[in-house]
Amino acid sequence: MNKYIESEIEALNKLRCYDPILTEAIISAYKIIFESTDANIIPLYRGLNKQFDPKYDLSTTDAPNGYSTWTDNPDLASQYAGKGGYVYKIDLPENELKSEYIDSDGERALFFNNQKKAGLNNVSGNEYLVYNHHDLFNISNVKLYKQV
Repeated sequence: MNKYIESEIEALNKLRCYDPILTEAIISAYKIIFESTDANIIPLYRGLNKQFDPKYDLSTTDAPNGYSTWTDNPDLASQYAGKGGYVYKIDLPENELKSEYIDSDGERALFFNNQKKAGLNNVSGNEYLVYNHHDLFNISNVKLYKQV
Protein backbone atom coordinates (compact mmCIF):
# COMPACT_ATOMS: atom_id res chain seq x y z
CA MET A 1 0.00 0.00 0.00
CA ASN A 2 1.36 3.46 -0.84
CA LYS A 3 1.96 6.44 1.45
CA TYR A 4 -0.93 8.45 0.02
CA ILE A 5 -3.59 5.87 0.81
CA GLU A 6 -2.01 5.08 4.19
CA SER A 7 -2.56 8.65 5.38
CA GLU A 8 -6.14 8.65 4.05
CA ILE A 9 -6.93 5.38 5.84
CA GLU A 10 -5.34 6.68 9.04
CA ALA A 11 -7.70 9.68 8.95
CA LEU A 12 -10.71 7.47 8.21
CA ASN A 13 -9.89 5.10 11.06
CA LYS A 14 -10.42 7.99 13.48
CA LEU A 15 -14.05 8.08 12.30
CA ARG A 16 -14.63 4.34 12.68
CA CYS A 17 -16.31 4.75 16.10
CA TYR A 18 -19.12 6.83 14.54
CA ASP A 19 -20.07 4.45 11.74
CA PRO A 20 -17.83 1.38 11.44
CA ILE A 21 -19.68 -0.14 8.48
CA LEU A 22 -19.56 3.02 6.38
CA THR A 23 -15.94 3.66 7.36
CA GLU A 24 -14.92 0.16 6.30
CA ALA A 25 -16.76 0.56 2.99
CA ILE A 26 -14.94 3.84 2.28
CA ILE A 27 -11.57 2.32 3.19
CA SER A 28 -12.24 -0.62 0.85
CA ALA A 29 -13.17 1.78 -1.95
CA TYR A 30 -9.97 3.79 -1.41
CA LYS A 31 -7.90 0.61 -1.60
CA ILE A 32 -9.51 -0.32 -4.90
CA ILE A 33 -9.17 3.16 -6.39
CA PHE A 34 -5.59 3.65 -5.25
CA GLU A 35 -4.25 0.15 -5.74
CA SER A 36 -0.76 1.24 -6.52
CA THR A 37 2.74 1.00 -5.25
CA ASP A 38 5.04 3.84 -4.36
CA ALA A 39 6.26 3.56 -7.97
CA ASN A 40 2.84 4.91 -9.02
CA ILE A 41 3.20 8.05 -6.91
CA ILE A 42 4.27 11.40 -8.31
CA PRO A 43 6.13 13.57 -5.81
CA LEU A 44 5.62 17.30 -6.25
CA TYR A 45 7.42 20.13 -4.47
CA ARG A 46 6.53 23.67 -3.52
CA GLY A 47 8.92 26.34 -2.31
CA LEU A 48 7.63 28.96 0.12
CA ASN A 49 9.48 31.79 1.81
CA LYS A 50 7.32 31.26 4.93
CA GLN A 51 6.11 28.15 6.72
CA PHE A 52 3.17 26.41 5.10
CA ASP A 53 -0.22 27.68 6.26
CA PRO A 54 -3.11 25.35 5.34
CA LYS A 55 -5.53 28.28 5.69
CA TYR A 56 -3.62 30.56 3.29
CA ASP A 57 -5.88 32.39 0.85
CA LEU A 58 -5.04 30.84 -2.53
CA SER A 59 -6.84 33.64 -4.36
CA THR A 60 -3.85 35.89 -3.63
CA THR A 61 -1.56 33.74 -5.82
CA ASP A 62 -1.13 33.77 -9.59
CA ALA A 63 -2.61 30.25 -9.90
CA PRO A 64 -6.25 29.82 -10.97
CA ASN A 65 -8.71 30.06 -8.06
CA GLY A 66 -8.56 26.97 -5.81
CA TYR A 67 -5.25 25.75 -7.23
CA SER A 68 -1.71 25.78 -5.92
CA THR A 69 1.42 25.58 -8.06
CA TRP A 70 3.94 22.78 -7.61
CA THR A 71 6.97 21.48 -9.50
CA ASP A 72 8.53 18.09 -10.10
CA ASN A 73 12.00 19.47 -9.30
CA PRO A 74 12.90 19.91 -5.60
CA ASP A 75 15.88 22.10 -6.60
CA LEU A 76 13.55 24.51 -8.38
CA ALA A 77 11.28 24.58 -5.32
CA SER A 78 14.36 25.49 -3.28
CA GLN A 79 15.01 28.40 -5.64
CA TYR A 80 11.44 29.64 -5.14
CA ALA A 81 11.75 29.25 -1.37
CA GLY A 82 14.94 31.27 -1.19
CA LYS A 83 17.43 31.33 1.63
CA GLY A 84 15.66 30.57 4.91
CA GLY A 85 12.57 29.33 3.05
CA TYR A 86 10.81 25.99 3.09
CA VAL A 87 10.30 23.25 0.52
CA TYR A 88 7.18 21.14 0.90
CA LYS A 89 6.40 17.82 -0.73
CA ILE A 90 3.17 16.08 -1.59
CA ASP A 91 2.84 12.56 -3.03
CA LEU A 92 -0.06 12.23 -5.44
CA PRO A 93 -1.39 9.09 -7.16
CA GLU A 94 -0.21 8.90 -10.75
CA ASN A 95 -3.64 7.69 -11.91
CA GLU A 96 -5.09 11.09 -10.88
CA LEU A 97 -2.73 13.05 -13.16
CA LYS A 98 -4.86 14.48 -15.97
CA SER A 99 -4.05 16.36 -19.17
CA GLU A 100 -6.59 19.13 -18.50
CA TYR A 101 -7.85 20.68 -15.33
CA ILE A 102 -11.52 20.15 -16.22
CA ASP A 103 -12.61 17.01 -18.09
CA SER A 104 -15.47 16.66 -20.60
CA ASP A 105 -17.89 15.90 -17.71
CA GLY A 106 -16.98 19.16 -15.99
CA GLU A 107 -15.04 17.41 -13.21
CA ARG A 108 -11.85 19.02 -11.98
CA ALA A 109 -8.68 16.98 -11.93
CA LEU A 110 -6.80 16.52 -8.67
CA PHE A 111 -3.70 17.74 -10.50
CA PHE A 112 -2.36 18.25 -13.98
CA ASN A 113 0.80 19.24 -15.77
CA ASN A 114 0.26 22.86 -16.77
CA GLN A 115 2.51 22.31 -19.84
CA LYS A 116 4.38 25.39 -18.69
CA LYS A 117 8.08 25.29 -18.06
CA ALA A 118 9.01 26.93 -14.79
CA GLY A 119 12.45 28.19 -13.94
CA LEU A 120 14.49 30.45 -11.71
CA ASN A 121 18.25 31.06 -11.53
CA ASN A 122 18.93 28.55 -14.34
CA VAL A 123 17.05 25.76 -12.54
CA SER A 124 13.96 24.48 -14.35
CA GLY A 125 11.15 22.00 -13.97
CA ASN A 126 7.56 21.34 -14.97
CA GLU A 127 4.73 23.27 -13.38
CA TYR A 128 1.77 21.35 -11.97
CA LEU A 129 -1.48 22.75 -10.68
CA VAL A 130 -3.07 20.95 -7.73
CA TYR A 131 -6.75 21.54 -7.01
CA ASN A 132 -6.95 22.04 -3.26
CA HIS A 133 -10.74 21.62 -3.11
CA HIS A 134 -10.74 18.18 -4.77
CA ASP A 135 -12.29 15.32 -2.79
CA LEU A 136 -8.98 13.44 -2.93
CA PHE A 137 -6.84 16.35 -1.77
CA ASN A 138 -5.79 16.02 1.86
CA ILE A 139 -3.90 18.93 3.38
CA SER A 140 -2.24 16.54 5.85
CA ASN A 141 -0.34 14.99 2.92
CA VAL A 142 1.69 18.20 2.52
CA LYS A 143 4.93 17.54 4.39
CA LEU A 144 8.05 19.60 4.99
CA TYR A 145 10.73 18.29 2.64
CA LYS A 146 13.55 20.59 3.78
CA GLN A 147 14.39 24.05 5.01
CA VAL A 148 16.69 25.99 2.68
